[in-house]
Amino acid sequence: MLDTANIKFDTEQEFKNIVTVWNSRFDVSHSSTGRKISVDLRKENKGEWKFIHKLTAIPKGLRTEIQIDFSYPKFFHDDNLKLVNSEKDFDRVNNKLLKFAKYITLDKDLEKDYFQFTRMDVAKQFSTKFEYHYDVFKFLQMLLYKNIGEGTKESKTFLKIAFGVTAGDYTTGFRWKKDGYCLTVYNKTAQMCLGYKPDGNSLMKIEQSFIPSTFGKKRLYLKDVSVEFFRQGYKNIFENLVFKFLEKELKENRKELKKVVESMVRRGKIREELRLYDGKILDEKIVLNIIQYMDLDKTERMRYRYKKIVKETLIPKGEIMRTPIGNLERLEHFLYIVFEKSIKIDINKKEITVKKVNQP
Repeated sequence: MLDTANIKFDTEQEFKNIVTVWNSRFDVSHSSTGRKISVDLRKENKGEWKFIHKLTAIPKGLRTEIQIDFSYPKFFHDDNLKLVNSEKDFDRVNNKLLKFAKYITLDKDLEKDYFQFTRMDVAKQFSTKFEYHYDVFKFLQMLLYKNIGEGTKESKTFLKIAFGVTAGDYTTGFRWKKDGYCLTVYNKTAQMCLGYKPDGNSLMKIEQSFIPSTFGKKRLYLKDVSVEFFRQGYKNIFENLVFKFLEKELKENRKELKKVVESMVRRGKIREELRLYDGKILDEKIVLNIIQYMDLDKTERMRYRYKKIVKETLIPKGEIMRTPIGNLERLEHFLYIVFEKSIKIDINKKEITVKKVNQP
């Protein structure tokens, strides 16, 4: 659940005193401009403070603002594969964070309750055939672009593609960032394993980065938050971004494909032209449903023949690793993992519907 975070707080210590303390505390290279000092501890610091990534100090008159970039999982482990999910572990890390804050400031009067979160990464993860989610990612990309906006420049390289040698090119994930909010989905196994090959299941990690304004707050103090606070925020924000537009986009996708598929069938060009539109086809079920109920005078035998052609045509051939089969189920599972509500995408005679499923 909880991954990395940034906090800030003020200390009564003057900036020059902080510089002196840090120079004596850390045997690492640091940058100092006179207006701030920064220390990167990620490679050198493997001991008691291994969960601390970076430090920054900024003078504020006779006071100093301290910023700390740290990892909740790395307090317990050497990596961030196992996330922090309990209030008990959340408190353990925060108590240690207070101890560290006093260690780097010599300020015994610090109180952790008034540390402010400036960023929090909250994540979910599960094992899956990551590369087969390419079309799911493309659909989510389109949904966000159309309904929320393109996001920052960083979001314009939304789908990340790794160029393979023998297995073909494959996706490693995507990112969308806007107004301080960032959604990142990536292949954690590929990130950690040199020479990764997409020949089995890998770990999909779904991260959301929050800042206080994401929750409609100017400041977000440690005393006001909990694991449950971030869990609810994770579910609610993603649901507002994606779920509220999901059914609309699926219906529009089917409507667009219906015109295209019926035109191909009418002109006898489905085998030749369908591949030109496979980037707009989330799941072959949608095309098969359109053919079954298309407004053309075709026999059941002909409809069966067209559906067979669809299945033969939509099989990827030497391009980006993907599959047109099972993507609706992948989308359902992806969204269940993210906002912990079961949904069911149904394709009936005329349209696609999305319903939340009541769980026992």
